[in-house]
This record gives sequence, C-alpha cells and structure tokens, in this order.
Amino acid sequence: MARITGRRGITLRNLAWLLVIMLFPAVTCLAEEIFYVGGGFGNRTDTGGSTAHAYWWVGYSQGITDNTMFSITYLNEGHQPDHARDGLAPQLWARTSPVKSRISLAAGLGPYLYSDTRTNEIGPKDIRHDVGLIGSASATWYGLSPFILQARADYIHASAFDTLGWTIGVGYLLSDEKTSTPFEFNVGKNEIDVYVGRTVLNIDHSESTSIAVEYRRKLFRYLDWSIGYLHEGNDRPVGRYGILTEVWLAREFFHDRIALGIGAGPYFAHDRYGGDDGQRDAVLGAVSFTGAVRFTPHVGLRLIFHRIITDNDRDTDVFMGGLALTF
Repeated sequence: MARITGRRGITLRNLAWLLVIMLFPAVTCLAEEIFYVGGGFGNRTDTGGSTAHAYWWVGYSQGITDNTMFSITYLNEGHQPDHARDGLAPQLWARTSPVKSRISLAAGLGPYLYSDTRTNEIGPKDIRHDVGLIGSASATWYGLSPFILQARADYIHASAFDTLGWTIGVGYLLSDEKTSTPFEFNVGKNEIDVYVGRTVLNIDHSESTSIAVEYRRKLFRYLDWSIGYLHEGNDRPVGRYGILTEVWLAREFFHDRIALGIGAGPYFAHDRYGGDDGQRDAVLGAVSFTGAVRFTPHVGLRLIFHRIITDNDRDTDVFMGGLALTF
C-alpha cells in the first residue's frame, strides 16, 4: 500500500482527487437511492493477533445500472489498542439478484481515506492521515420496502493493522415514491444557515461550543457550493475560527422535503493555540456530511458534520445543527 500523506495531513492535490471520486456519480446516476445505517463489531488482525471491537458505518448507495452501483461510506473502527481509526470509503460495486428482486448480493472495492489517532501508554501521540484499500461483500433484503435489511462484511488493508468488520443494519430506500407527498411549490436555490453545536479535538477529546453562519447555493441538479464562517470554540485547547468553503455532491428526495450531501473544501483558519509559540494561520482541509428537513418552502432544519483535517495533530470533529432559510 502506497502512503499518500503522513503527519503533513491531506494536501490540495488529495482534496482534488477526493472531489473527483465524490462527483463521479453525479453524471452517471440512473437508478434508486439508498441510505444505510449499520452497526456491529470489527476484528483487528496484525502480527499481535486479533481482538474484537465496536465497528459501525453510515453510508449512501446509488445505483448506476441494474448490476452496478456506487457508494460513499463513513467507517468508524472503534477504539482499538493504541489506535482510533475512522475514514471515508468510496466504492464501486457489482451486484446481482438471484431471487427475483427481493435479495441482492454485491461485492465492492475502493480506497479508504482515513485518520488514525495513535496513542501510547502515557497518552496521545499523533494523528496519521493515509489511504488504504477496502473490499466488501453484502446481502440486502428488500422485502420490507421502503425499509431494507443488510448484512455486510468489510476487509480493510491499511498501515499499522488490517481490519475485518461485519455488520447487520437497517436502511431506507429513498426512491420509494409510495411514501412521499409532493410539495405544491418549488424550493429556492439559495439558503442561509445558522448553526450551533460542539467541537471535539480528536487528540485528547477536549470539547467546546461551536457556532457557524453559512450561505449555500445550488449550482446544478446534484451540485451545491457553500461558504461560511466557522468558529470551533473558545475553550482551550480548542480555539480556531475562519472561512470554510466547500463543493457538495447533494441529492434531494421526497419532492425536496429531504436533502443529503457530502462535501469537501479548504478552511482558511486562525488557530489561537495551534502554533509552537502560540497562534497560527493555516489553510486546512474539511470533509463534511449534511442532511436537511424542510418544513415549508422557506424554513427547515439542517444538520452538519465537519471533519477538519490538519497537519499538526489538531484534527477536530464539529457537530452542528440549526435553522435553514431557503429563498
């Protein structure tokens, strides 16, 4: 496995490749949309043996043809000895339905872009960003449509150790129009969001209250752009703020009532505690997930998760929710 990045974090070139991977299905989507949530256990395998740990994922799958699909999955491998690893896994799948259309068997392969918080006996050590490989196999039952059941196994090949994970989870078939009620109006292309939430510093799990204001614009049918001010918190050691702009692969469902998206982009940040001698200005990276529920054509609720990617072991997870005004 070739190492792409180490302690230097994710580069602009890697962010560009990540955007290419994410935007690929925007021009090839032909079939149903599926949103999965799974839970289970992972099995760490390395020269020291194997142990069982919590392992879970959440993901989105999009059919391309009857026998192929694309998925984007967020994986969390749990807290294993000396490691806490999670990441993003875009995959291409081949699938078949041997028993009419109620059961689907599939196999997928793709890169695993992950963050590994490494510790030792005396506490946190550092955060490593890298790219591994993930292969998966799944069996999905559609007999309770729009709800679906899936059993899935993943094998992750990455530095430090490999993981064999297995999950059984519940999903939802988003393209099932029988459950949807159309709006009688069109939703605007512009959106203003005001958020409040919590920031977690991954290296030591310090927390602080975060706030943000964001402008979001729909550029094309499946493509959004956003720019906003993010303040990650004032509680030392968290003390970073700046301008975050992202490009989003986004889909709307149930006649615009529900929106889901995944985005990435640069974060022009000022960190009050991030330098060797104090404050620091830097261009960081962000990979984000969002979901919105619209109650009227102009008012809704939007949830957002940012993974801030740094080059100095100050990665953060930012969880926020707030009011969405569309016009």
